[in-house]
Amino acid sequence: MRPSLATRTGAATPGAEGARSGGRGVSHPRVRLVLTCLAHAVVDFFSCIIVPLLTVLEGRVSISPGQGAVLIGLGSLSSGLIQPIVAWLSDRFDTRLLGTLGTLVAAVAIGLVGYAHTFPQLIAIQVLGAAGVGAFHPVAAAAVGHLSGRRRSMGVSWFFTAGMVGGVAGSLVAPPMNARFGLEAFAWTIIPGVILAGLLAWAIHGAAHRRHDAHERHGSATPEQRRERWRAVWVLYAGNALRFTVNMALVQLLVRWSETIALARGGASVLDASLRAQAATINGPMQAAMAVGMGVSGLLAGMVVPTRHERRALVLVPCAGAAAVALVPYAGGAGALALAVGCGIGYAGVIPLTIAMAQRLLPHRTGLASGLMMGGAWSVAAAGPPLAQWLIRGVGLTWSFAVVAGLLVVAGLVSMALPGAALRDTAHH
Repeated sequence: MRPSLATRTGAATPGAEGARSGGRGVSHPRVRLVLTCLAHAVVDFFSCIIVPLLTVLEGRVSISPGQGAVLIGLGSLSSGLIQPIVAWLSDRFDTRLLGTLGTLVAAVAIGLVGYAHTFPQLIAIQVLGAAGVGAFHPVAAAAVGHLSGRRRSMGVSWFFTAGMVGGVAGSLVAPPMNARFGLEAFAWTIIPGVILAGLLAWAIHGAAHRRHDAHERHGSATPEQRRERWRAVWVLYAGNALRFTVNMALVQLLVRWSETIALARGGASVLDASLRAQAATINGPMQAAMAVGMGVSGLLAGMVVPTRHERRALVLVPCAGAAAVALVPYAGGAGALALAVGCGIGYAGVIPLTIAMAQRLLPHRTGLASGLMMGGAWSVAAAGPPLAQWLIRGVGLTWSFAVVAGLLVVAGLVSMALPGAALRDTAHH
């Protein structure tokens, strides 16, 4: 097979760049980078098991749609709150152990979802599993940033895209796996999760989070420059918090949208076990389509958006994606799937850029920078599912999509406040 231009030039292969200029002091940086991305795919596979099965789980433990929204929101809150904590501890003690432990916890907890028979048990699984997923992300993202060398944005984009691939797989596999084998069968997924945790330990435990001269780089800036860099980080954080809130609100809206489709097809007004299973088969592909949009756009952003145009992308991409969000309730079939891809592009296409930008702005605290851009923002997104459910009750499903689309526009406009000088000063860090 003839290699692609990207492979032959090395321009789009983060491992190749990492082998040349990243991963100082460690062996096989390319292999370590690939394994870390693979681990991200597995971790995000686990993170996307419960959402497509939400309506099934609601019927199994006899809870209301509002309680289902709380369950999803608690996952975001747990995953989000732990990330800055893990990031700070990892930077403070220069350890990657918490990321590996998080992978183990996520695999075991979520793999046991079939053994939850009460709402408190389901909450415990969701909180522990999401915390494990959250603990993995800032540690692994920081290690990837180092292993990628000068192509930090590219490496983070590959890492981000690997997670999206895992999320797509989870959303697509979970409903038919449940329909054929039952929820208890997910316990078998614990085995590959444990194996990947072991491989991850080798991949990142010997890889630094930051450059050897990171503190010197940051210390060489004037106090005013350091303040501007922190201001830029907080603006990036605010934009990501809004984007992730839109993400989680859409998760909830698509669950309820899928239920309305199943009810219409069945000519019924009340969901039974059969209709809930049918709704899950509609919801799963829609959630997967959003993840496809997230992954493809995130990868392209790292490949084609130069540093001088990053702020412009942060403004325009969410505003364009808002149109797709608003149109979802008017579409069906392939059109709905295409719009779901557009939704994913809108709220997540620029996330890898924000992670790389934050790492450049805070070179001495890359774990914390990654944790803020992902988990710190993700914790705010816990409000998304309850907000979506509240909107459905207040204004109906169609207008709920419109309101969430407006929130995505606001997320784009927030990025206009990014200080250009701080971005230019750190563009080549």
